[in-house]
Amino acid sequence: MKFYKNLVAFALMTALALPSGVAFANPSQETVDSGAEINKLTVLDPDAYPYPMEQRPLSQKDIEAMEYAKEVVKEYFLKDVSIEDYIVDIMYTADYVEPEILRLPGFRNMVTVNFLSKDLNSSDGSYLTYYEDNKEIVSGSIGFGDYEGKKNFTYGQGKKIADEFIAKYADVDLSLLKNIDFSAEYAPFNYADYYYQRVENGLEFDANQIFVGVSLVDGKVINFYKAWSNDLEFPSQIPALSEEEALNVLRESIMPELRYIRTPNDEGRGSLAYVMELYKGDMVDAKTKEMFNQSVDIKVSEFNPDMRKVDEIFRNTQEYEAKGPITAQQAKEIAKEIIFENYNIELEGRIPSEIENDEEIYIEFVDGDIEDGGTMYYIGMDLKSGQIRYLAKMDSSIIFEANEMSSLKPTVNYVDAYYKAIEYIGRYYPGYAKDIELSQKIYSYGDENVNPIEYSFVFQRVNEEIPFFEQAIDIRISAIDGSLLGLSNYWEENIVFDIPENLITKEAAKDAFLSGKGMKLMYIQDYTATEKAGHPVIRLGYRMIDKAKETSNYIDAKTGKYIIFPMIPVDIMPQER
Repeated sequence: MKFYKNLVAFALMTALALPSGVAFANPSQETVDSGAEINKLTVLDPDAYPYPMEQRPLSQKDIEAMEYAKEVVKEYFLKDVSIEDYIVDIMYTADYVEPEILRLPGFRNMVTVNFLSKDLNSSDGSYLTYYEDNKEIVSGSIGFGDYEGKKNFTYGQGKKIADEFIAKYADVDLSLLKNIDFSAEYAPFNYADYYYQRVENGLEFDANQIFVGVSLVDGKVINFYKAWSNDLEFPSQIPALSEEEALNVLRESIMPELRYIRTPNDEGRGSLAYVMELYKGDMVDAKTKEMFNQSVDIKVSEFNPDMRKVDEIFRNTQEYEAKGPITAQQAKEIAKEIIFENYNIELEGRIPSEIENDEEIYIEFVDGDIEDGGTMYYIGMDLKSGQIRYLAKMDSSIIFEANEMSSLKPTVNYVDAYYKAIEYIGRYYPGYAKDIELSQKIYSYGDENVNPIEYSFVFQRVNEEIPFFEQAIDIRISAIDGSLLGLSNYWEENIVFDIPENLITKEAAKDAFLSGKGMKLMYIQDYTATEKAGHPVIRLGYRMIDKAKETSNYIDAKTGKYIIFPMIPVDIMPQER
C-alpha cells in the first residue's frame, strides 16, 4: 500500500491533485463482472482500490495514451509493461480544471497513465505524465522495492548515470543546469535522487528544475521529473538593493507572536516562545524593494466579539454534564442523544471494531447512502471522563456540490456563526470558557471572492492571556444552514506552564531569528501574476535561506535561542520521504 500512495502521489504532483480519471482492467476482456460490455472500463476490485472510480467506454485516445506510456516506460526505465497485468488509470487534466483555466493562453493539457499492480502491497507499478500537444515527458516512475538490496554503485556513479540520462532525454541546454549535491542526505540509502536547478545570468531560477532517481543497487533510473519552460523573459540580474538591505526589509515584515508551546522532550510542560509569523512571505523584490508572496497574498484581520453578548450566551446555555467513566454501550446511548439534540434525527450508532481502544471510543451514524447525497455523523468520546473529544457532520451532498463550484448560497453570516460556536462552547465545554482566546484571526488569501460553505473558529487555549499554540477548541459552522459541522477538543489537563517573566523583547527575538538566516538573490516565478498574464512572470528577488546548521521559526522567549524540535522516529519505509 505504501508504494501505491507514493506512486499515485508522485504522478498527481505533476498532473493535478484531483480524483482519479478512468480505471479499468484488461480492456480486451469481454467480461470482468456480470453484464460488462466489450471495452467497458471496469475496476477489477473496487473494494481494494483506494481511489474513486468511474466507468466509461474505452476510447481511441485512451488506447493511444496507454501505448505511448508503455513505449516510454520501456525506453526510459527498461521496464516492459503488459496491460493485462495491471489496473490502468488514465487522467486528463482538462477534464478536471475550472473552465477559466482552460481558456488561459498558456494552458496545456497533461495526460497521466498509471499502471498499478492488482496487489496493493506490491511495489510493482509505473506511471507516466506527458503533455498531450507534443508528447513532451513531464515525469515518470517505476517501482523500486529493493530497499534491502546491497548498494553496488556510489553516489558519484549514480550521478554519472543521471547526467547521461538527462543528456539523452531531457531536451534542454545542459549549460543551464546546476547540480545540487545531496550526497550526505542519501548516504544511508541504496538509491538517490539527483537534483538539477536551472540557472540564468548566473542566478538560479526557482520554477525550472529536473531530477532523476537512480537505484544504487542495479544502476537503473527509477524516476524522472522535469519542470521547464521555454521562451522566458528574465529581468536584469542587477538588484536595486544589497543582501543586507533585503534582510532589513524582511525584518520589518516579521511579526513575532508570544505563545506557549510544548517543550521538546517534555510534553507535560508549556514553554514560552516567540513564533515568527511571515504573513507577507519570505521574499523581497530586488527591483521594487517590497515584500511579496510567490503564490497568494495573505491578509490577516481580527474579529473581536461583543463580550456582553458572549457572557449572556454562557449564562443562558444549559451545560452538558460529562459523567465518567462510561462503557462503550453507554457511550453509544449518549452519542445517540447528542446526534438527536443537534440534528433532530434518530439513528443507531456503530463502533468500528478496527479503531476500538480502552481510552477513547469512535461512534459513527449514517443517514442514507453517502455516495448518493447521504450524511454521516461521528462522535469521539473519552471513556474515562465521558467528555466529547470530537463531533462532526459530513453532508456529502454539500461537500460534492461545493467541490463542483455549485450555486449554494450562504444564509448565515460570519458574526451569527461565531455566536453559534459560542453556544456550543457554553453547552459542551463550559469549564474551558475562562481559559480560551475569544477573539478570532481571519485569514484571507489573494483576491478570493467565493461563497463560504462553512466558517471555522479556533478558540485557542490561553494561560496568563498567552495562547497555548497546540491546544484549542475548533468549531465549524455551516454557512448554508447554520448547523454544527465539526467540533474538536484538543485539550490536555495537568500541563505545567512556565512563568512569563524575564522575557526577551520582540525585537530581540527577531534578531535571534535572523542570526541564522540570509538572503539569496535568484529569479523567482510570481505565480499570481503568471495566472493573470497567461504566461510566466519572473521577478528578480531575494529569498530567505538558512545559513546556520539548525534554525527554526521558534525562539526561546527567555534565552533567545532557536528551539529545535527533535525528529520523531517513525517506522516507515525509506520511500515515505
